[in-house]
Amino acid sequence: AEDLTAMSSAQIAGLTSAQIGALSTEQIVAIDSGDMKALSTSALRGLGTAAIAALTGEQVAALGSGQVASLTTTQLAALETADVVAMTTAQFGALSSTQTAAFTTAQVAAMETADLRALSAVAVRGLGTDAIAALDSSQVAALSTGQIAALTTAQVAAIESADLAAMSGAQLRALSSAQLAALGSTQVGALSTS
Repeated sequence: AEDLTAMSSAQIAGLTSAQIGALSTEQIVAIDSGDMKALSTSALRGLGTAAIAALTGEQVAALGSGQVASLTTTQLAALETADVVAMTTAQFGALSSTQTAAFTTAQVAAMETADLRALSAVAVRGLGTDAIAALDSSQVAALSTGQIAALTTAQVAAIESADLAAMSGAQLRALSSAQLAALGSTQVGALSTS
């Protein structure tokens, strides 16, 4: 690992996907967070799930949004929850719906409200119903009206009653008639009159 830390950013940037894939988790963790940004997107795809799970929050936060957009769904699902928390809003803004579909419920529950809001409406639509159910009231309240309008009827049905009650009037007005029809009686009963 010491030899790896002696390499310059340019040398790190020259590593291929196969070379990156051959590094141990100890070696991956030894890469300076600034050097992580130098890795090509193809080299990053060489990281296995164990290497992805071993990344530090600083390393993950140092990745450019294009690098994060290049990660596979398997790689994203392998991120530790703390690493998801370390991701920047720009990184979240670069995610596709296919990528957000790979997030575990624990990862989604750990997302900061600003990061959730940074997701495109299409990316929010990629979240599974179990992930939607894992959101807490502050996370649901942070979703934009565009994100709310993009939710599938199955996603709307998965919003917990207490979380639905925390939605603003603007968010509720953003729901389509099909989305409203997907609400269960418990959800409707949780809506406030104010």
